[in-house]
Amino acid sequence: MTHFLLIYIKKVYLLEIWSVSLFLKNNIIFITLILHSACFYKETTIVDKLHTKKIYYNNGQLEYQSEMLDNVLHGETKYWYENGILKSLVNYTNGKLHGKQYQYYDNGTTKYVINYDFGKKHGYEIWYYKNGQIKSQKEYSYDRLVGNIYRWDINGNIIFWK
Repeated sequence: MTHFLLIYIKKVYLLEIWSVSLFLKNNIIFITLILHSACFYKETTIVDKLHTKKIYYNNGQLEYQSEMLDNVLHGETKYWYENGILKSLVNYTNGKLHGKQYQYYDNGTTKYVINYDFGKKHGYEIWYYKNGQIKSQKEYSYDRLVGNIYRWDINGNIIFWK
């Protein structure tokens, strides 16, 4: 017999912060009253011990989504820019980075890709310019730098290697 547990939680937060400033100029008192308010909400979906957490921007756009197992990051974690473009994608296994970590510029082009093996850099770490040109490349073996380091200028000309 299979047991299935699904819990859905949605929390809405309203934050209001008032700030007041006073200053005197030419015998006139100036008062500035500013209301800073934010409304965002979080969602948590629980299936057995696997949780999916989501946080949203004020405009309703998804900002963050992660999968967790027993309150430890396990699975995909994603961040988005407020305009909806993916900002980063990373995978976790039992709370440790595992697999490729992707970071993106706000125009959607890749900023860097780093490979992890259970929390340790293993494989290539490649950074890119916003125009898509490779900026640098390093190779790791379980957090130890191995091989050569390469750097290119924004036009693709190699400027450093070691």
